[in-house]
Amino acid sequence: MDKTTAELIREREEAVSTARLTQDPERHLQSLEDLAEIFLRADSYLPALQNLEECIQAAERLGLDPHRIATLELKAAQTLIEKGDAPGALRHLARARARAVSETQPELIARLQLQSARALIELSQYEEALGSCERAHTYFKEKNLMAPLAHAYNCFGRIHFRLGDLDKAKEFYEAALHLFRWDLNDEEGVIRAHNNLGVLYRHLSDWRQSTWHLLRSMELSTRLGNFAYIAVSCANLGIVFLKAGSWDEAVEHFDRAMNSYVQIGKETRQRKHIFIAGLVIAPVLQLFRQTATTEHFAIVAYCFMPDHVHLLVEGLRADSDMRRFVKLAKQRSGAAHAMTTGKRLWQEGYYDRVLRNEEDTLGVARYIFLNPVRAGLVTSPAA
Repeated sequence: MDKTTAELIREREEAVSTARLTQDPERHLQSLEDLAEIFLRADSYLPALQNLEECIQAAERLGLDPHRIATLELKAAQTLIEKGDAPGALRHLARARARAVSETQPELIARLQLQSARALIELSQYEEALGSCERAHTYFKEKNLMAPLAHAYNCFGRIHFRLGDLDKAKEFYEAALHLFRWDLNDEEGVIRAHNNLGVLYRHLSDWRQSTWHLLRSMELSTRLGNFAYIAVSCANLGIVFLKAGSWDEAVEHFDRAMNSYVQIGKETRQRKHIFIAGLVIAPVLQLFRQTATTEHFAIVAYCFMPDHVHLLVEGLRADSDMRRFVKLAKQRSGAAHAMTTGKRLWQEGYYDRVLRNEEDTLGVARYIFLNPVRAGLVTSPAA
C-alpha cells in the first residue's frame, strides 16, 4: 500500500534525527534533502526551503564537492521561484554559478540558466530571460535532454506571451505539450501546458479552444487530486465563461476554484476557528508532545485558542534547539491535519520570546492560561 505524505515526512524526519544523534553527517544531509523533496512534491514551499537551507549549510561545513552544493542551491532557487520570490532565487543561482565550472559541468550550467530565465520573467526582464533561456535550450537540444527541453519550451512560451507575440508563444507551448505528453508521459507537465494554452487562447478570444485546453487541464488535475492545479484551471475557465457571456458557467467554475483553494489552505476564512473541537486539538497536542520528547523540550504550559496556540517550553539539554522543535512540531501536526481534512493547518512563521532568568515562569504560565478568559470564551481557566 502506498504511504501517505504524512507518513513519508515522519519517516524522513526520524531519519534526520537518527543521523544527528549518531553524528552521521552524510546521512543527515541526504535525509534533509529527501525531506525537502517530499515537501516540494506536496507544494509545501516554506518547509522545503528550510530543509534545503539546512542542507546547504551542512554541505558547506562538511566541505563537500562544490557541484553538490551548487545543485542544492539550484533546488532552493526553484523552490523560491514557485514561492514567488524571484530576487531570492537569483541570489541562490548566483551562488550556484560561482561554485559550478562550465567546462566540466555544462548541464548544471544550462539548468541554472533555465531557472535564471524563469526568475527574470517574474521581474519583467524579458530580454535577459530570453538570452538565458536560449543558452539553456541550445545545450538541452544538442544533448537530446527531453525533460529540461520541454521546460525550456514552456519558458520561451511565457516570455513571448509576456512580450505580446502570441503566435510564437503558442508554437512553444504546443511543443512543450507534445514533449510532456508523448515523450515524457509527464502528467503535471501536460496540465501546465494545457493551462498555458487555455490562457493564451483566451487572450485571442478563441473561447472554444481555450475551454477545450482548460477542461483537459482540469480533468487531469482532478484525476491526480492536485487541488492547486484544479483551482487554477477552474479559475481560468471561469474567466473564459465570463468573457464569453456564460454567467452561470462562470459562477460554477469560480465556486469550484474557491473550494479547491480551501482544500490547499488558501481560503483563510475557513480557518479562523479551527481549534474548537477536541478531535482537532487532541492529535495536534499529541504530536507536539511527541516532538518535545524527541527534541528534548518540556511543555510547561499550553493553551489552544480558536485560531492559534500558546506554548511555554523549556529546553532540557544544552543543545535543545527551539527553532527546530517548532519547525518539526508544525510540520508533523500540519501534515497529519492535511491528511485527515485536506486543509492547511498553520500559517507561515510564528512569534517567540525567550524568558530572562529573572522572569517569573509561573506568571507567564498564568498569563497563557488566562487567554480564553480575556477573550471572553470562558469565565475561568478551568472551564
